[in-house]
Amino acid sequence: MELTPAQKFDATIRAAAAGDVCVCCFRLMLPGASVTMVRRELRQPGRPSPFGRVPDGHTSVAAPICLDCTLSGDIEQRRQGLRRCKGGGRVMRHFPSAYGTSFPPVCSWACAYIVKLARSKVVRRVERSTEICDGCGEQFMPKRSDARTCGNRCRQRVFRQRRRASR
Repeated sequence: MELTPAQKFDATIRAAAAGDVCVCCFRLMLPGASVTMVRRELRQPGRPSPFGRVPDGHTSVAAPICLDCTLSGDIEQRRQGLRRCKGGGRVMRHFPSAYGTSFPPVCSWACAYIVKLARSKVVRRVERSTEICDGCGEQFMPKRSDARTCGNRCRQRVFRQRRRASR
């Protein structure tokens, strides 16, 4: 069964978004399967699809091709670079000349999102030092950066001392 151009466009977007469809044969691929990354032209930029819109100004996307299509000769056999996807660990092949010096470190938009979440998690992780409680004088590890007391009991004690002092 031959796909219509609209179906091919949606399958290309899904391949770029989820990384689970081969852009040549449009068959589903296993999550850990080795892929070859190629750049595919989009004929209908900005067209809505089930996975959201194509980013404005993008006329091509990096999409995976299964190993069968790579070895069948449909893909030009050039020197290929190997790299693991930073999001899912899948082995990716790429053609250095097709991407110039920069090659996407991930096999899909979903893996790019996983990498982004992991990076932001590391950035948010902050080493906090111990503070001295204003209420009891004990050392404690604050859960918030503006915490002055070790708990509710000391917070209430400090509040009542301040209220007595202001009378």
